[in-house]
Amino acid sequence: MKIPLPNHRVYITLLWYLQPLTKDTMKLSLFLLALPLGLAACQSGTTITLQPPITINNAVDSAHTAENSLDWSGKYLGILPCADCEGIYSQLTLQQDKTFVLEEHYMKNGLALHPSKISGRFAFDAKQPSLIRLAAPNQNRVYFIGEGFAEVRDAQSGKRLSDKLNYRLLQVR
Repeated sequence: MKIPLPNHRVYITLLWYLQPLTKDTMKLSLFLLALPLGLAACQSGTTITLQPPITINNAVDSAHTAENSLDWSGKYLGILPCADCEGIYSQLTLQQDKTFVLEEHYMKNGLALHPSKISGRFAFDAKQPSLIRLAAPNQNRVYFIGEGFAEVRDAQSGKRLSDKLNYRLLQVR
């Protein structure tokens, strides 16, 4: 029985690939792999069209605010940082009639302690329309309303409380 031998070019190629890779063979391999890509890029009939530069309008659209653009009503849940406990479990419920209920529990040793429940009305800030201000006796709380979250903010400036700690409550659907 006669077994046909492979074409000598295939045999040489197989031997070349089976040899140990050196710097020179690696460079040659990379060149041979890149050569077809380079030739394909130089095809005739390729056209390049230039587009005019895009202008970006940085003007703020005052018609689109958190109040009229986001689905802000609903429940927001999360555990906020606490200096002397494991965290503060918080549940903020915002209603369409602009009333709220805020329930909080201080967490210590895996237990929810000192429950509190605050309710009242809230309003979107006229100067910073992504902020809401809770109006309740002895409460001066401010939240930033984003897509799917509410974040506790500084009551005076409306700025973030911390870049390192998480003060976000996530919206529950």
